[in-house]
Amino acid sequence: MKIKSTITLFVITLFFEYCSTPQGFNGASSDIEDSKKRRIFLGEFLSKENPIIINDSTRLTLKQIWIEQTWKHGSSSNSTISQEGFQLCINSTEESLKKYDKDWTIENSFTNSLNPSSKISLVGNIDSLTAFSDTIKYKIVKGSPSLSDSLIVIGKFILVRKK
Repeated sequence: MKIKSTITLFVITLFFEYCSTPQGFNGASSDIEDSKKRRIFLGEFLSKENPIIINDSTRLTLKQIWIEQTWKHGSSSNSTISQEGFQLCINSTEESLKKYDKDWTIENSFTNSLNPSSKISLVGNIDSLTAFSDTIKYKIVKGSPSLSDSLIVIGKFILVRKK
C-alpha cells in the first residue's frame, strides 16, 4: 500500500509541475524581484504623475514599472529562456485595470497597446531604442485599438528611468 501511495503522490506532483509550467510560452515577470531573479531585468521606471487621472471615475495607480528582456518559460517554473527583444511591464491594481481594454488602453508609437498579463499587470513589447532611453511617452486612448480604427487620445503620461 505504501508503494501505491508513493507512486500516486509522484504522479500528482509531476502533473502539477507540468501543468503549472507552460513550457515555450512567452513570460512576463510578476514583479521587479522576479525579473532580477530571472536575470532579465534592465531597469525600473517611475511616472511623474501617480495615480494617473484618466477621467472622473478612473485612475491608474502605478505600483511597479520595469523593462526586461523578453523570455519564454522553460521546463520548470523557475526556468527562463531569454529571447531577443524587450518588454515593458507595469504592475497596478485590480481596481485600476477593471475597465482596461474596454473603455481605455495605453499605447505608444512602437506598440499597438499594452496587454493585460494578469488582473493587476500590463505588458507590451518595445524596441531597443526605447528599452535603453531615460524617458518613455505613452498615450491613453478611449476604447480598444482592436475594436476601433479611430482612436481618441484622452490622456498622456511620461515614464522616467529611476536613477
